[in-house]
Amino acid sequence: MLIETPYKNGDIVTIKSTNGDEIIGRLDEESADQFTLNKPMLAVVHGEGIGMVPYVLTVSPETPIKLNRRNVAVTAKTAKPIADEYTKSTSSLAI
Repeated sequence: MLIETPYKNGDIVTIKSTNGDEIIGRLDEESADQFTLNKPMLAVVHGEGIGMVPYVLTVSPETPIKLNRRNVAVTAKTAKPIADEYTKSTSSLAI
């Protein structure tokens, strides 16, 4: 039987924090204590649907952000349409 992990390093993942923030980012590393995300973005709802803004405004977008696992309620691989939008907004790649 093949057991498939829900996500792996390098995947774009969604993390729902215990305070309700929904964070999208590229998973760099996961440990027993924390998640490290590259270019984390905060999902926000506005008049036209869902948008993304930088999760941390006062650091370089290239700085990996470490999230304490104790503050995480849910972690999952991001749905492809949202992951594509994330990639579009954080890189010069065209999807």
